[in-house]
Amino acid sequence: MHAPPGYTPGSYDSRGNYIPTDDEVMAYQAARVAWEDQVVYGYYALAFIVGVLALAVVSHLFWVLRVRYNRLGKVVGYARLAAALRLMSYPRLMPTSLNWIWSWGALGPNLILVAGLLVASCLTWVNKLYYYPPYYGSAPLYLRSEWIAMATLPFVYVLGAKRNMLSVLTGVSHEKLQILHQGAAFNFIYMSLVHTITACIRADREYGLVLTIQFDDIYISGFVALAPLLVLFVGSLPPIRKYLYEAFYYVHIVMALFFLGALFWHGYGLLDNDSVAWRLGWMLLNNPSWHLARIELLSEDTYKLTVPTYTLKWKAGQHVFLRFMAVRALESHPFTISNMCTAGEVDTMVFLVRSQNGFTKALLQHALRTNTGEYKVLVDGPYGHSADELRVFDSVLVCVGGSGISWAVAVLQALAASPRPPAIKLVWAVRDASAQGWFASEIAALNKAATVEIHVTGGGHDSPASAHSDKEDSPSMSSAIQHGRPDFKAIIAHHVGQAQGSVAVAACGPESLLADCANGVWRVELDILMGRLPEVDEVYFASEAYGW
Repeated sequence: MHAPPGYTPGSYDSRGNYIPTDDEVMAYQAARVAWEDQVVYGYYALAFIVGVLALAVVSHLFWVLRVRYNRLGKVVGYARLAAALRLMSYPRLMPTSLNWIWSWGALGPNLILVAGLLVASCLTWVNKLYYYPPYYGSAPLYLRSEWIAMATLPFVYVLGAKRNMLSVLTGVSHEKLQILHQGAAFNFIYMSLVHTITACIRADREYGLVLTIQFDDIYISGFVALAPLLVLFVGSLPPIRKYLYEAFYYVHIVMALFFLGALFWHGYGLLDNDSVAWRLGWMLLNNPSWHLARIELLSEDTYKLTVPTYTLKWKAGQHVFLRFMAVRALESHPFTISNMCTAGEVDTMVFLVRSQNGFTKALLQHALRTNTGEYKVLVDGPYGHSADELRVFDSVLVCVGGSGISWAVAVLQALAASPRPPAIKLVWAVRDASAQGWFASEIAALNKAATVEIHVTGGGHDSPASAHSDKEDSPSMSSAIQHGRPDFKAIIAHHVGQAQGSVAVAACGPESLLADCANGVWRVELDILMGRLPEVDEVYFASEAYGW
């Protein structure tokens, strides 16, 4: 920036501060930390991120080998090592009032985010050289925070994409990366605020903030970039994301693009931030395809969608994004595929949908009001983590709640169709016994290959049901129906206690169910580590949430 009138290098300002020449500024910085050398803090932050990514890639490669070569699970020491690592990853907090600030999820990703926050904070604050004297250049604190922020920014956008290279490298589907996307975004906002506040303090100590803004466009562009960033932060808080999802979706897209434009204006040519422009092109590579969806009403608030397809192939446990051209055509929503993909020329994707507030309710109301049975849809996907890895375990326990059965049915069909299917048990907690009709034929078929236990939670039966019953022991028996809420922790403990070899626990449902199951698995991991389950090689936990 050019000095405003009345501020001549080599003279003093009205506060008695000396205004150095350019050569004096360069000599002063060279004796301490030069402007261009501050980029090293961005490299440090990037090294931490790449280190975490490398560990994730190595873990994924090992897991791929574990799934492909089942004997690796029998290696001496593997059981206790796996149990120790999972003790630090699986536990979850039960939903509390704190969820309006943060969607906690599993402990493992949160530990990574806390470590990232500590690294960024240490890089920013441990060095006590925060400011230079007035007129001697950009404050070191200002520069450190901007480089750390810019090191984080590409990962914010990549982690928020449905198709991204990190999912390919780590084997983690995009919806499970959302907590890391949110955490990286929080870190970016944190550093951006440090950057902005420090810049304002520096400006006030020199020419005054108002005069600086008048003579330096970079301050104007900085405030313009900060505005959408704060809107993104407030608009992404869990209550808004959950109860006003459609508004959140539109605001998120528009503000993210607005922020990128403002960021280019703010720092183009200074920080090489134009290198993230590829993201805009990547967003166009979703390659959705046209299909015809048919809707069938199952109950007053539940319906089934069927979408025949010639082109798409999917695996059990995956989901797609559907865009209905006749109902909110600008919106795209995720739906879990509740059936296996066959080898036929024409496959049919089946979706079980529970009407909630928002789009699913609007679609149901439109179908009832117009008596429409068919809709043109754009299908984007499939996405999500495949449940194929569950086939390598000796025993699989699947715990689901409500419409989570749509995910479980496809997974159980795939397991039952395996050349060497594991011992399978399904525990389904549902509000109304009539819900069995949603997948009557599928559940009947599963009874031949699995133990099916249904807990009806409606009708005033609120006490926990027993963890097991005598007639469940034969997989050929009909579904065992019990009343009351299931105690998933006790069910998991009983199932693992009776098992031998390797065990997988898979869960799909609301946060409270996932927390119960994750914490139940955490308890048996502790038992394995303490040697109290000598017959069990390992217990693996897989989960799918209703939303993210």
